[in-house]
Amino acid sequence: MSVFVPISTNDILNGLTTDAVKWKGAEINTISAMLSQLVFYGAPASLTLNSTAGDKSLSNIVLPNIPGLSIECAYLGFKYTSYFNSSANPNKIVVDQHIQVKESAEGTYTTGVTIENDAFTTGANERIATGGFYFGNVDVSSEVSAFNKTYNVKWANGDVDQNTLYVYGVQPFLILLVARG
Repeated sequence: MSVFVPISTNDILNGLTTDAVKWKGAEINTISAMLSQLVFYGAPASLTLNSTAGDKSLSNIVLPNIPGLSIECAYLGFKYTSYFNSSANPNKIVVDQHIQVKESAEGTYTTGVTIENDAFTTGANERIATGGFYFGNVDVSSEVSAFNKTYNVKWANGDVDQNTLYVYGVQPFLILLVARG
C-alpha cells in the first residue's frame, strides 16, 4: 500500500543545492511555480541487521496511475520509529551502506540514500525509542520514471558490528517533483 501526501515543493527544494534543482534551465524560484510535489510511502515493517552483510528488502512503493503528470525528479528516503540492539556489546552500522530503488519489472537498483558508517550507534542491550528520517539528495528519476508501476526498495549489504540490531517501523518513501504534461 502506498499513500501520497501533497506537501510544499519548497520543503524539498530548500534542502538541495542550486545545481541539484535546475530543471530545464529554470531558476530555483521559477521551479517552485512549475512543479508540484507528491510523496508516496511503502508499508512500515521491521528490519533485522546482523554482523554478516546482506541485502534486506524493504516494502515496495506502488505509484498509482495519475494521467497528465510526468516525473521530473525523484528522491528516496525512509523513516523508522525505533531500534534495539540485542547484543551484550555496543553496536552500530559497519561502513557506509545504501538504500536503493528499482522499477520492479525491468529496473536496476540505484542508490538513493547513503547511511554513514557508525549510524544507529547503541550501547549493549539498548533500545533507542526515538525514530528518525533519512532523506536522499540524489535524483533517482532515471529509475523512478513513471506512474502506474511498482518500485522495489532494499537496504544493500546491511551490516552491523554485533548480532543483532532490530530497526522498527521502517517505511521507505519517494518524494516526486512532477509537472503537468
